[in-house]
Amino acid sequence: MKILNIDRHHFYGITSLVFQMLNIEPIAMELGVYNGKNARLIYDKLSPNFMYLIDGWSASLLRKSYYPFEPVPKWVDMLQADLYKRYYGGDPESQQTFDSLYQQTLANFEGLNNVKVIRADSLAAHEELKGHLGAKCIDYMYIDGNHQYEYVFNDLMIYSDFCSENAIIQMNDCCFSDAGHRQNLGVLEACAKFTKATKWRPLAINQRNWSDLLMAKVDSPIYKAMDLFLAEIDAPFIEVPDCMLGASRILNNKNGVVSMSFI
Repeated sequence: MKILNIDRHHFYGITSLVFQMLNIEPIAMELGVYNGKNARLIYDKLSPNFMYLIDGWSASLLRKSYYPFEPVPKWVDMLQADLYKRYYGGDPESQQTFDSLYQQTLANFEGLNNVKVIRADSLAAHEELKGHLGAKCIDYMYIDGNHQYEYVFNDLMIYSDFCSENAIIQMNDCCFSDAGHRQNLGVLEACAKFTKATKWRPLAINQRNWSDLLMAKVDSPIYKAMDLFLAEIDAPFIEVPDCMLGASRILNNKNGVVSMSFI
């Protein structure tokens, strides 16, 4: 696994180039779409044959899945906190906020006939996607849905069944950090278990406060091609054993410099 000091959107460009090398015109998917801006960036970088956008855009779904116990413990930020209001552009417990994000997504993809928007929770969307895909497989999957451990692990296990042999999965917020701890993130732990339970392996992670992780099936052509390509790009990297993924932690010093440690 390579640790790179680059932004997540560079992973989109790298993935696009590797797809071109392997003559893959990808079918793409984003799970957890928010306002559609990141999905549109992926669309523009990858030029997919088709793209699926999946999100519940639901205040009640967020409320039910954010933390399973009452009351919410002191080490977890409340949904009413200002940081959530800033992020969602409104009250995260108001359905109006999510309806607005849904409309922004539709506007970002207006006029494109190779994009399918599915407004449903991940389990219901999984069933609907079966009918749309048929024999086709997904080549690129960006997962940024519910960030709690059980939900992330379940999304990985069921949606990876849709993936082609040469697929890339990119995970958002795959980190342990002080801020992430306050938001009860379980992405890192779910990914670590996923790589133990399957043939998927971590390829690269970026050294950011909200790290993105690239994964592919070990010994697949795209795993080998991506690994070689990452080693040749004009960006320094540190290579660590794959098993160190779950031990990674993001640190910030007093000057705001981000580093990654392993404990």
